[in-house]
Amino acid sequence: EDALRKWVLALDLEGQVPHVLDIDQSVWHRGGVLWWNALMLRHIMRPNNWLQEQLRAARNLVGLHHPIIGMHVRQGDACNDWSRPAACPPLSRYVDAAKEMRAQYGVSTIFLATDSADVVTALQKEDNFTILTLAGLDRGLFDSNLYIEFRVQMKLVDRRAVTHSSFLDLMLLSECDSLIGTLSSAFSAVALELSFANKGYMPPYISLDIPWRPFRPFSPYPGLSMQHLPRA
Repeated sequence: EDALRKWVLALDLEGQVPHVLDIDQSVWHRGGVLWWNALMLRHIMRPNNWLQEQLRAARNLVGLHHPIIGMHVRQGDACNDWSRPAACPPLSRYVDAAKEMRAQYGVSTIFLATDSADVVTALQKEDNFTILTLAGLDRGLFDSNLYIEFRVQMKLVDRRAVTHSSFLDLMLLSECDSLIGTLSSAFSAVALELSFANKGYMPPYISLDIPWRPFRPFSPYPGLSMQHLPRA
């Protein structure tokens, strides 16, 4: 256990982040940091032909039709991080947010992306909602107290399976007409940014913890980034 802790602490995650994520000061005056992040992500995450075929198959498998609410519920590794006490709100708050969306826009179909099979089961019991999710995913891959990125690097899980399922969920979330999630999660934040870039406007969304923040600090607000989240 001590050896594992030392290994995790020695990881240079900051050094692994590409410098393309550094935000030039001119961006603030041109279109804003959210605009920059969204367009950059759309460019670097363009699906190749193989992934486009996988996405078409996933849409057909799920039965994805519009209008639809996208919901990302994280109930795995982040919930055990003592430094992020608000990372995993109770499921009841997601249901309340979905009811708010339904009342506002008349949409009752939800595409659910989650790392928990229990969440899928619980939400499918909710009245007056239709829950769609990718069938056949091994959600047990994400059932751990250790962050998934660490487990991938330690070769404790199949890198290909994690990447494949994550990309499909992420891309389908970004195609939804509105979004419910937690923007302290990079997964929810990226889904929102891709949705913004692809649609050309900010879709309706509800964040159950914090407003959107860029990953890296930027001028003139160097303390406003994902690296400056409030800690316990």
